[in-house]
Amino acid sequence: MKKIDSTEFSHVLKDVRASYRLLALYQRRLLDLVQYIENNLGLTFNSGWPKFSKPALSGSNVKLNKWSWDWLTLYYYDFYFGTDGIELNDGNVYHFRIIHLADSGYFDVAESENGLNINEWEIDKFKSVEDSCSKLFFVLSRKDGLSIVDIMKANIFNDTFNFNEENKYLVGVYSMERFINKSTTDEVIQEFKDLSKQYLQIDLLKK
Repeated sequence: MKKIDSTEFSHVLKDVRASYRLLALYQRRLLDLVQYIENNLGLTFNSGWPKFSKPALSGSNVKLNKWSWDWLTLYYYDFYFGTDGIELNDGNVYHFRIIHLADSGYFDVAESENGLNINEWEIDKFKSVEDSCSKLFFVLSRKDGLSIVDIMKANIFNDTFNFNEENKYLVGVYSMERFINKSTTDEVIQEFKDLSKQYLQIDLLKK
């Protein structure tokens, strides 16, 4: 760790306090957003998993050598809504999930066409925050189809949507800037409803 004097450290601690407060506000907004989408699609949030790290947990399960990312699980997170109410006439059953990616900086470097061999903790090698982005992915995928890991690997750099007819999945990709208010959020929800109807003949309507 680079040595700093007491004055510099005091400034760093102010930034840390401000960052935690900002992160708390952002994550509250994200959770409210997911709940709003849940209500408007008539689906029920089921469970969730961090995709960039593992949860730090609590009690004796916590180890001090765990990554700092393990305490920041919403950084890249899978909100899973299950299969209830999503079924086609031909008998196929589909999952719905919302994937939150707070920062594409690591993936922009590590998984780009000419990607470097970097680790998740080498933050100084991530693409700059100015050139990275924050996204939500809406995913409808067949229950017996590809895993979400494979689907995301194929779609993490998409900017709009992708329908994969062979593997029967639909991914809508939306910049977080599009969720600035209720009106713009409703537009996104309607766009994905329309895509679901067009490509998978699935009606995502509020019950």
